[in-house]
Amino acid sequence: MKIPDHRDAALLGSYADRDEYQVGSILVWVRFHAQETRAACTDFALQQLPEVLAALPDAIAMARAFAREQEPEFWRQHEEAGTAGELLSVWGLWIDPVRGLTTYGVQENLDFEVPQDSVLPALPVDWYVAIERDKAGALMVKRS
Repeated sequence: MKIPDHRDAALLGSYADRDEYQVGSILVWVRFHAQETRAACTDFALQQLPEVLAALPDAIAMARAFAREQEPEFWRQHEEAGTAGELLSVWGLWIDPVRGLTTYGVQENLDFEVPQDSVLPALPVDWYVAIERDKAGALMVKRS
């Protein structure tokens, strides 16, 4: 997995409660709880971005382990085919500097194509797992 360079963060939009950036193919939302804290929250989030991006492989691995528990047969087939490591990617990051949390939105990797001659199962269209990273850098599956 190629980790995007945090210096490529491009502002896409500003909203009442967040700023939206794009880093590589990942959307990044920086939340703030009051307009007065917008600049400080954004500065803090952008400083944390290298660490947050470095944890991408671990977040994907945790999402895969969680999904494997839910659908063991699905993952067994992909493991046997050698495709299990390519199925997931992080589409979005929600950084909340006030709470000290980052949420990784893990979904189907649209850059992965199941081999044409394969009968491997596909992920459901709406499949999604949120992985949360706390201030100390610990990751956990976010249960809603």
